[in-house]
Amino acid sequence: MRSAKRSRAALVGVAAVALTCVGLPGAARAQVDFLDLRERLELAREDLRSSVAAYARAADAEEFPADGGKAFRSYVAAALKALNAKDDFPEIQSLFADFDGRYNLDDPLQRGVLGTFLGDYLHVRYGADIIRELKKLVARETFNNVYEENVENPEFHAAFDSLEALARNLGLQVQNHAYETLEITLQPQGAEAQAAAIAMFTHVEVMRPVAYKWDSSTRPFRMVRIEERWFGLGVYSDKGPTLVNLFALRVLADAKLKLSRPITLLVGSTTSTPGASVQSSLDKLASKPALVLAADGYFPYSKGQMGNLLARVSSLRGMKSLDGLEPEMFYIYKLSAYYSLNSVPAETRAWVLYRDPLESLNPSLDMVNKWRGIMEPYQATIPVTRYGTYVQDDTLHFFSYTLPSHVESPSGRNAIMDLAGALSQAPMLENSAWDIIRFVHAGLQMDPTGEAAGLLVEHPEMGTSRVNPVQFDRVGDEVSVLVDIRWPLGRDRAWIRQRMQELVDRTNAEHDCDLRLHWESEGREPLEFEPPPGVSDWLIEAYEISSGDIGAEVAAISTSSGTLLPWAIPFGPERPGVDKHGHTRHESISERELSDLAVAYASALAWFATATSVP
Repeated sequence: MRSAKRSRAALVGVAAVALTCVGLPGAARAQVDFLDLRERLELAREDLRSSVAAYARAADAEEFPADGGKAFRSYVAAALKALNAKDDFPEIQSLFADFDGRYNLDDPLQRGVLGTFLGDYLHVRYGADIIRELKKLVARETFNNVYEENVENPEFHAAFDSLEALARNLGLQVQNHAYETLEITLQPQGAEAQAAAIAMFTHVEVMRPVAYKWDSSTRPFRMVRIEERWFGLGVYSDKGPTLVNLFALRVLADAKLKLSRPITLLVGSTTSTPGASVQSSLDKLASKPALVLAADGYFPYSKGQMGNLLARVSSLRGMKSLDGLEPEMFYIYKLSAYYSLNSVPAETRAWVLYRDPLESLNPSLDMVNKWRGIMEPYQATIPVTRYGTYVQDDTLHFFSYTLPSHVESPSGRNAIMDLAGALSQAPMLENSAWDIIRFVHAGLQMDPTGEAAGLLVEHPEMGTSRVNPVQFDRVGDEVSVLVDIRWPLGRDRAWIRQRMQELVDRTNAEHDCDLRLHWESEGREPLEFEPPPGVSDWLIEAYEISSGDIGAEVAAISTSSGTLLPWAIPFGPERPGVDKHGHTRHESISERELSDLAVAYASALAWFATATSVP
């Protein structure tokens, strides 16, 4: 494949590419603004839908009618008319009036217009189908839990079964690898079927929902539309992109493109399982793909991945003994925080009991008032976090609710850190739970960069390290906190392990604790990966024609919980600087964002799958 490297000086306006008029050697160079093309097509959307209405799937049907390419040809004719291409874009009219699935991949005009048409056709013909299927997929509660592995979870089974049936109804080949990976393939005819495939990796797993993310008008597993946006857990990461890519395979078949190799969509179920990687899905394939993209990063693409270690800091002091408990003192009986790998806890809870004050006529009221007198002034210093106390007999159920965020994100807050900050203000009995609270408060010091813990690492592109407590655990008298540590290039796992041990040792010495440090897995080193220039140029181009964002900087960090690099190149769905990830509050997606995804994914898959060779 010849490099698709473009001259940035030739880009005009928001999405313009300098092009030579076809058939006119030496003619003046014309300018085609792809954002303008998309806006014209969107204005004509009802007419374009009418052009393919005869080929639409009925509302009560599961199978899609076969049309032998008639639907796409009808769409292209209607699109050319809507663009007034004969007068306004004669080059496009000449190139696509008799489109038969063949085009010159080295011509940026044909490449860009084909990508625009494919993505718009995907939304015009199959947009309603994507919404219909996305509602069903969002309804599946596909998150990692403590009861069963994802591949054994009936919710994952239902999601995979639904996608498998949908893919077969779209005329695609499907293989279910034991509910760990779903392999969906658009297979060309002839010798091309034996060539190395282009693969796109997605996943149906979502992060465990937290109550604070959703309100009475939205529910995580019920997709609803409010104004111009669809709300539901997974619509942006990664169920929406999964369906867009699935229908993109059908679109390439509708367009009768002359494929040079198969295209495979890999749908994973264990992306957020500790130690999981895209490699586990690639291992299921009979042969290695020529190129793997992953719909689990930033557009135009990501080129770096944080290192990751998961530390377990435990206290064995004990939980049952009340020796030393004085009147008017509190003690922690239990700590809880939902664990969702890759997500900062947005909700956590402590069960706090107390010793009655002496000579009190109403000890419960006195202790509750004392508790409120401590907690309410502290809450005033952190208005973004909500604290709540539910009183039951002699137990104070103390909650911390805050803004959720990604473990690598500087936005949001950590509910465990906020809980530890509040509890540290109260007179507490020393036990295992108190040791862990003190470690979080005094050792990590509300500093997710890890600077206070001696774990700060900085990189000019990948940013700083992120250190976040993510779960409490209790086994007998032992209480633990899991600490998710991410760091960029500049340090290795050995350095992180040494500094973490030094932090535990220092906390033990300063606070008379007996903390122990263990590591949950081997973790991964930070990595930076530069795709070949021909690949990166086309990924940037696909992003630009889909977004109109010319010259966007490539994102350095991939925020996937599973290891993507170097086996895959993270390609969307988030734009740089726009935090719409599934860990944000009220995950949602708009029709325009779905349309942008359609153009970006359909373009990239079409270009790479029709290239004679892929670097």
